[in-house]
Amino acid sequence: MALKQKTALAVAFACAALALPGRGHSDDRAPLPPAKPSQYEQITCAPIGSFDGSSNRQFGALTFIGGCVLRAAAPDFGGLSSLHLSEQGSTLFTATDRGFFLSAEVERDDTGKLIGLRKARLTKLRDAKGNTLSRNNHQDVEGLAISGSRAFISSERNHSIMPLSWQTKVPDPAIAPIVQEPLPLPQNIRSLGYNQGLEALALAPEGAPIAGALLAIGEQDSRDPNSLPGAYWLNNEWRNFRLMRSDRYDATDADFLPNGDLILLERRFNLRDLLGMRLRRFAVEDLMATNAKPVPGEILLEANSSYDIDNMEGLDIHQSPSGETILTLISDDNFSIFQRTLLLEFRLNR
Repeated sequence: MALKQKTALAVAFACAALALPGRGHSDDRAPLPPAKPSQYEQITCAPIGSFDGSSNRQFGALTFIGGCVLRAAAPDFGGLSSLHLSEQGSTLFTATDRGFFLSAEVERDDTGKLIGLRKARLTKLRDAKGNTLSRNNHQDVEGLAISGSRAFISSERNHSIMPLSWQTKVPDPAIAPIVQEPLPLPQNIRSLGYNQGLEALALAPEGAPIAGALLAIGEQDSRDPNSLPGAYWLNNEWRNFRLMRSDRYDATDADFLPNGDLILLERRFNLRDLLGMRLRRFAVEDLMATNAKPVPGEILLEANSSYDIDNMEGLDIHQSPSGETILTLISDDNFSIFQRTLLLEFRLNR
């Protein structure tokens, strides 16, 4: 959900708070180097060495690995609300609030720590007729899910899920995938409020009890402030579920663990709490339950504005070459000078 839809007072107050140096914030406001003529976008990466301003690396079940503050001179860079990393985290894909598709190679050091992006491409998403996505036609892309030859994006304002043309191998980064006709949606998703729609999108992995299912979760439901609406598409039918909503958090993205459990990324942004993010884990069996009771899940991590976070909106889970489960998070800067585009990585220890 775009922060510009919040009240002007809340935005100004919270943006001012974000502009203050936090305990772990890196100095990322140095001028960008002059842009060089290139077929690729130039993206700089200011390293983040600490998550909470201390030497602590352990946060519950998660170990902080590191991260970057990303900056680029390209005027359309920003608004990154979704995330997918290819196998072993070597290539990054994301779609933006303005209907662009970003792909880049991920640079890592000898330990596997993320240190930057290279060969970045920023291209406009188009439909089969060659038309770009407009503000009134699914441009506000919030979710991205890719698995094998299947890929989908979701639009928040128009409440839609659209397949993408995709290749099992890494596609040509100079060409954005083609957006196809939207899927039919269940009633609990179609009836969501304006700018409160589909934020989280995920594809269940092979071996999961709901293998191959396409899962979608709405940001919030104004008719029921205590739950988050969700559904998954399997065997050509939608099956609804609800997740418990608490502490004024809204859903922003989700991804599956190899065993089928779901990790949900949540964000809050208001005068009372300022900025916050949370990660919760849900057993896949609870998502499949037929009762209507909202599922509470297990809190893995919660962080406020004293941590090095921003408007965290994208989540990916992948396996490192050594078999570790890595959670990568990205933030949506809303094209604001008061916000940042962050990439953060954590190792899940159980």
